[in-house]
Amino acid sequence: MALYFIAILPPQDLQNRIQVIKNEASKEYESIKSLNSPPHITIIPPFSFSDEKLLFNFFESISIYMPKLEIKLLNFGVFAKRTLYIKLEKNTKLDSLHGDVEQLFYELEGVKQAKNSFHVFTPHITLLNRDITEEQFNRAWEKFRKTSFQARFMVSELVLLKHEGKKWNIVTSISLC
Repeated sequence: MALYFIAILPPQDLQNRIQVIKNEASKEYESIKSLNSPPHITIIPPFSFSDEKLLFNFFESISIYMPKLEIKLLNFGVFAKRTLYIKLEKNTKLDSLHGDVEQLFYELEGVKQAKNSFHVFTPHITLLNRDITEEQFNRAWEKFRKTSFQARFMVSELVLLKHEGKKWNIVTSISLC
């Protein structure tokens, strides 16, 4: 069974800006796990599914009405000395989008959530993750906690990513109405 997840991607120019930060942090703190996927906000965490055609048809048939949804990125945060990320400003429309997609998605028979998936929806964009030592993490957080980052973008689509080898690749997308 293949692994997938559903996400929001920032526009390409912002992805490029964030990717530069990810690349520099990866090199400086010897962490490469977060380089396996494009900068993104996870909506449905990794899951396995055996029938790719059924999954694609289901995903592409999702119809979600979402009036203009703006995401505001603001500075950096951490999870449990393992993950450094870009924080999102609290957003009730994003919470609603997540709830709607989750409700539709988990009605699809055969979805198996990956073992390491988070169950609490805490939207963020990961910079460093999992393969960082505590010492490297502490050094990184000392630097990033003093650094400011701000950006905003409008969300127009959701993407489905598939784990292929060592990387996550976009396989399809849907537009939000």
